[in-house]
Amino acid sequence: MDPQRLPVQSRTRSVALLLGVVIGLLVAGLAIPFVFGERLTDTTAAPAPDEVLLGPEVEGDAAAEGTGEPGAEPTSSATAGADGTVAAPGAAPAGPAAPGAPAAGGPAPAPGAPGSAGSGQTADGTKLTATDRGVTAKTVKVGFTVLDTGGLGRTGVAVGVSVEQQRDAWIGYAKEINARGGINGRAIEPVVVSYDPVNENSQRQACLQLTQDEKVFAVVGGFNFPVAVSCVTRENATPLFSGYPSTQDEIFATSSGRFVTMYPKASRSMANWVAALDGAGKLKGKTIGILNQQQNDPGAKTSAALERAIEARGYKVKRRADLSADTGTSSSQVPVTVNQFQTDGIDTVFVLAGVTTATAFVQQADGQGYRPMYMLGDWANNNSDFTVQNMPRSFQAISVTQIMGHGNKVQPFPENAQAVRCREVHDKHSGRKLAARGTAEYGATMQNCDSVLAFEKVAKAAGPNLTRARIGAVTPSVGSFPVANWGPGGFASGKSDFSDQVRFQVFDASCTCWKPNGAFFTPR
Repeated sequence: MDPQRLPVQSRTRSVALLLGVVIGLLVAGLAIPFVFGERLTDTTAAPAPDEVLLGPEVEGDAAAEGTGEPGAEPTSSATAGADGTVAAPGAAPAGPAAPGAPAAGGPAPAPGAPGSAGSGQTADGTKLTATDRGVTAKTVKVGFTVLDTGGLGRTGVAVGVSVEQQRDAWIGYAKEINARGGINGRAIEPVVVSYDPVNENSQRQACLQLTQDEKVFAVVGGFNFPVAVSCVTRENATPLFSGYPSTQDEIFATSSGRFVTMYPKASRSMANWVAALDGAGKLKGKTIGILNQQQNDPGAKTSAALERAIEARGYKVKRRADLSADTGTSSSQVPVTVNQFQTDGIDTVFVLAGVTTATAFVQQADGQGYRPMYMLGDWANNNSDFTVQNMPRSFQAISVTQIMGHGNKVQPFPENAQAVRCREVHDKHSGRKLAARGTAEYGATMQNCDSVLAFEKVAKAAGPNLTRARIGAVTPSVGSFPVANWGPGGFASGKSDFSDQVRFQVFDASCTCWKPNGAFFTPR
């Protein structure tokens, strides 16, 4: 490999720097309208679909179906004073339940009865006590994060999710859990805190407000800045249940099991990406390059993991470009990088860079007649239609993703049973009707519903002695369960990142969107 180690300049936390990564991290797998500038006009004919399709459809497991039990008035740091049964790994999922129905195994406990939320007793009559910060005999205080997208709106970004809808959805899911007994007889007391997704200080303040001021037991939602994630899990030793992608391995390594995510960690995500493409025969005989930007990947640790995954399969990376974290600097590096890739004869480009840098690279390359095949994945949320909406018609790309794609224009699967459940619970308890599939609101709500579900299952598995230390210990016992937003997966020993299976998408210039290409499968 010819390494390209371009100097990392000062990481100015400006809107311009962050747009590419933040939009992707806002609502994983969603199509989000964005005023990116005029679409380039070009006269190059779009490639015929069979030029970019993967050939014989990869056979694999069917799309995840089934149900789980997802997910109460707060203040606005918002405070106020959940039955998914823990299935054994591999157990068949139960059929869908009506909104508000009790969990399998018996009726919901009557208010005040043992096992009801706030009763101070488990269903078998065990007396509960205060066991940890944020946990009393009758309640467990849980923080929920909300994206305040007002700042993005002022930059011309139309995100399509509101603070109020997010808040009401979180509270609604907490109400649903409490209606079914809470967390082993403790009622969830939600604390809802908003933050600015383009402001690192805002996210750190949200962390401190939840962990130090409100003293919550756990946080559900997530942050797109690593410093805020570490603030929760490492600095304040608090469990974080997240649905955000682009998480480096070191966050898991320093969190002592307190970081529980739906997306896989970086090294596993990279290995799955490469394995899927290799299995489809898309790497053999190719000259490979990696396009990365360190605003998504501080220290280029993920691009190094991707390179190792490629080499482990017997291929070589001709050039790896780790562009600056500073958008102003990286924008000046793009033309140089395009020329280097073209000169090197690179015909297959793995894209880790976010939408701003990726689009600039593709447009620059297209303008000089350089049109390699692009490989995109979940990193930096490159799985969404938003990422490709300004690509030229000559753009040829394959995406390997681990999500359902609820927010994309073309839906690969019918609304699965768990998504139906999440939608029905949202509508019953939030006082709102959820927006349709293919919208940012729908996709964000599915993502958040899964995070609540993961929290509920893990917290219940901890039993009456609910402590932060037990979260890491019991997460593996939860195993697999049906989810709304991801393909099949599960927790296991040493594995607190849920998603396991992937599926293919292919760019279609006629809709400027991703078209699904096959079912979920386990990459080998």
